[in-house]
Amino acid sequence: MSGFARRRLLLNQINFFRTRFQPSFGGRMAVSEKEREAEMQTRHTLLQKSKQRGFLELDRLLGSFADSFIWTLSEHQLTQFESLLAMENPQLFSYISGQQPVPAELRSNEVMQLMLSYVNANHPSGRRYV
Repeated sequence: MSGFARRRLLLNQINFFRTRFQPSFGGRMAVSEKEREAEMQTRHTLLQKSKQRGFLELDRLLGSFADSFIWTLSEHQLTQFESLLAMENPQLFSYISGQQPVPAELRSNEVMQLMLSYVNANHPSGRRYV
């Protein structure tokens, strides 16, 4: 991981904690330590799953997307991302690469929309891995 990528990841983590874990009354954290650890474990698990799918092109696309956004996704978006990662590799790749149109049920998925815009913006001509 390059120095720039490490700094970006660190800033994403800092911003995540700054916005997510605001102190409540009495100086206690709004989210318990156990909940925070569980959420962090979920984020790390999803990050690893997105980088190690066994499909090189998809590993690169999903891995770079996850590196950029995993620390800023809401709990609802994490669930949506997890459902995307549960899809079969060829099917997911065909949607991301534009080989097939995205089905209606996935068009309402916020993370899918974010991922498509990320791929279009960061991999010109949309799909340099196709």
